[in-house]
Amino acid sequence: MKINIVTEPLPGWVLRMMAENWNRFLPNCSITTMKPCLESDINFYVNWDIFNQKTNLDIGWFTHRELDPKKKKDFDNKAKLIDYCICPSLNTLKLLPKEKSCVLKHGVGEEYSNQRKKIKFGIIGRGYSSGRKNFKIVEKLKKIQNTEFIISEGKLTKNEVVDLYKRIDYLLVTSNNEGGPVPVIEALTMGVPIIAPDVGWCWEYPVIKYNSTEELFNVI
Repeated sequence: MKINIVTEPLPGWVLRMMAENWNRFLPNCSITTMKPCLESDINFYVNWDIFNQKTNLDIGWFTHRELDPKKKKDFDNKAKLIDYCICPSLNTLKLLPKEKSCVLKHGVGEEYSNQRKKIKFGIIGRGYSSGRKNFKIVEKLKKIQNTEFIISEGKLTKNEVVDLYKRIDYLLVTSNNEGGPVPVIEALTMGVPIIAPDVGWCWEYPVIKYNSTEELFNVI
C-alpha cells in the first residue's frame, strides 16, 4: 500500500512539520505539495482544506473549524466528501461525521524527546499517624517509568527546602485532608507547577487537578 501526504509548501510551519514526521514513520510514504498523487492508494491531506479532488482513498486532517460562516461551510462540506476524517481533539471530533472520524494525537518531533531522563516530583511535608498525607500512594507512583519522587519528610532546613523546589519539576500534593497546605504557595512563589486534589485551599490556586488515584496516575 502506498500512502501520500498532501501538505503545504516548504518551508511551512506546524502542518509541514507534522507531515514530515509522519512521512518518516509511515511505510512506503511520500509527500506532495498541494496536489495529490493519483497513483497512491491513500492521499492524506494535512490540512483538510487542500482536498479538492477525489482519488482512490482520501483522508483529511481536521484541526479546527473557523467561526467565519464560509470557512465553517467549507469545513463541513469537505468532511462529508472525504472518505475519512482524523482530528487532534475531542472538541473537533464532535464537529465531524461520527461514522468516519477518529482522534489521533500527532505528537512532536524526535528533537523534543528524551531531553529529560526523569521528571522529578517533590512532596513537601512529613507523614502523620492519621495517614492524611497519603504518602503510601507514592510507592505505586514510583512504578511509572521515567519518574522520581522526593519526600522531604520534615527533615530539611528552610534553605534545603528552597533547593528542593529548584530541583523538582512539579510539587505533588497527595493529602486527603489539609488546612493549607503551605507548600502550594511556596511552589507558586518559586514558579513550580503543582498537582493537587481538592483538599484545603489547593483548588483556590492554579493547580493541575485530580479527583482520584486513577486520575493522578493519568496525570503523572
